[in-house]
Amino acid sequence: MTIQGSDDVEALVSIVIPNHNYGRFVSDAVESALSQSYRPIEVIVVDNGSTDDSLARLEAFGDRIRLIAQPDLGQAGSRNRGILASAGEFVAFLDADDVWNPEKLAAQMQLFSDPRIGLVYCSMSEADADLRPVAGRRAMYRGDVRSLMVGRVGHAVIVGGESTAVIRRSCFAEVGLFDPTLSISAGWDMYRRIVGRYEVDFVEEPLVTYRVHGSNQHLLTDAYYSEMVAIYRRLFDDPLWTEYRGRRRSVFARVAMMRAREMARRGRWVRSIGAVVEAGVRRVTG
Repeated sequence: MTIQGSDDVEALVSIVIPNHNYGRFVSDAVESALSQSYRPIEVIVVDNGSTDDSLARLEAFGDRIRLIAQPDLGQAGSRNRGILASAGEFVAFLDADDVWNPEKLAAQMQLFSDPRIGLVYCSMSEADADLRPVAGRRAMYRGDVRSLMVGRVGHAVIVGGESTAVIRRSCFAEVGLFDPTLSISAGWDMYRRIVGRYEVDFVEEPLVTYRVHGSNQHLLTDAYYSEMVAIYRRLFDDPLWTEYRGRRRSVFARVAMMRAREMARRGRWVRSIGAVVEAGVRRVTG
């Protein structure tokens, strides 16, 4: 089964690859995008002010890709630039340090025959910087995942960051672009807005290899917890999520507890974790 575009041909998929100083990885990512069995595709690489050899490596692909160079506007800023420059009815994202299986898009696009589906993701494999396998994470959740987005605080309902997802272009028209004021949580925030209006589906096969290395964006920082508070505030303030507002206090309590435990783990001991949790809940729920 294929997804037909308006001219009775397979729908164009735009692949957006944001890059910042990942010259040692980005060629692998681009090659894996160009090697997709699904057609038609366009590959757009948005370079965010790299100071390494990224541009030289990318320019070597010539007209096989569309290269956009801009100042460093963060992951959200580069993804937004790629979306705005793209022409596809579907948009897929690939981080510059990850790689795809050649059948990734072909397997995912079959699931968009259901118009209720706005996003399709897949399982992923984890590997070290040299792509030696380390572990894996299975895709598990489909359909209406709003309750899971609320209940699984600190866990990825849609695994793999942005590299596993293919999204209908119409979703961006409805929910807007990635929020450039967020860094670590920009993808989660986008997914939350999409699942408020659409269902999701997944391919069980691990079709993405996610590199685990020292500079990954997801590493825990104080900013991570500050952003968690911000994105859950938005969730509970969103009229489409009204039915979940009764869980507001428990969610913020969980965020505060997670932050206190992380502070303790890093040696920033607090006098009483319970006191931190209570103060955090009061601050975020007001």
